[in-house]
Amino acid sequence: MRNFILSFFVVMIVICSLALSNVSAGQTVVFVVGEWSPFVSKDLDGNGPTAEIVALACKNAGLKAKFQFSKWNDAYELVKTGVVVGSFPWKKTQERAKEVLFPETPIMDSKEYVYYLKSSFPKGIDATKIENLLPYKMTGVLAYWYEKPAKKAGVDMHLVQNAEMAWMMLMLGKKEAYIENELVAKHDIKTFYPKEYQQFDHSKTPITQSDMFILFSKEHPDAKKIMEKIDAELKKMKDQGVIEAILNR
Repeated sequence: MRNFILSFFVVMIVICSLALSNVSAGQTVVFVVGEWSPFVSKDLDGNGPTAEIVALACKNAGLKAKFQFSKWNDAYELVKTGVVVGSFPWKKTQERAKEVLFPETPIMDSKEYVYYLKSSFPKGIDATKIENLLPYKMTGVLAYWYEKPAKKAGVDMHLVQNAEMAWMMLMLGKKEAYIENELVAKHDIKTFYPKEYQQFDHSKTPITQSDMFILFSKEHPDAKKIMEKIDAELKKMKDQGVIEAILNR
């Protein structure tokens, strides 16, 4: 009887320990992401620098990162509903913070400008906030940060499935302006319209500059513990200059 009681308590301690940690060593963590070259893409080595950062943080935390590619709006819904643990990179907004979890440490900084054809606006476009875009016919990508702020401000924005379609709308003159990350825009224009590269320009100042994060599910049972482990490693990597080195390669 005594042995039974001791065994019972040992089992209960193990169960409680597992419940508290809720994250086993070597656990595979699934992140659903979209295409956003040159930061993350299934066609890039290591799936791009942000994927490398996340994979390294997971490895340092004793976890294994697995990346699945999807449309950005689908990726967000999969995280929001708890089907997967997380997604990256995302800008933190008040609305998203109500639906998903954000760690303290970002994985990159993003400067975004308003892009247009020089022939359409020879004097340029001056835009430092969404409200400045009311006079223009905008295009954008579904589920990007500007979708809801633009709608709220009454901006005429036609949303498409991906960046290639957005640049096409701009190039063909169907829409007048498009918001994009500076490095992403350079990559996209050289990829889609290399001969017309010099025809594009952007606003002198960024319309937004913000940190980009991994976002984690509030509904997934393991997500909070996983986030805490990964965030601790990201902070170390940031302090040691590892994140900056990967992004600057």
